[in-house]
Amino acid sequence: MRPGAGELTRAGRFLIDNLSDIEWNDKAFENLVLPGGEKELAWEFVESKANSEEVIDDFVPEKGE
Repeated sequence: MRPGAGELTRAGRFLIDNLSDIEWNDKAFENLVLPGGEKELAWEFVESKANSEEVIDDFVPEKGE
């Protein structure tokens, strides 16, 4: 079967028929259970990214260059 003939490929085809808005849950982090200090580490990582001025335009470095 050739790519694009009804099969999903790694070339960037996604099923989007059933997408919906994300329902944000403000209490999700309170209920997160992680060992040791991993919960705090995760929070600090997210905070550092949220406060960063670094712009990420792609998750795959040098793709397409």
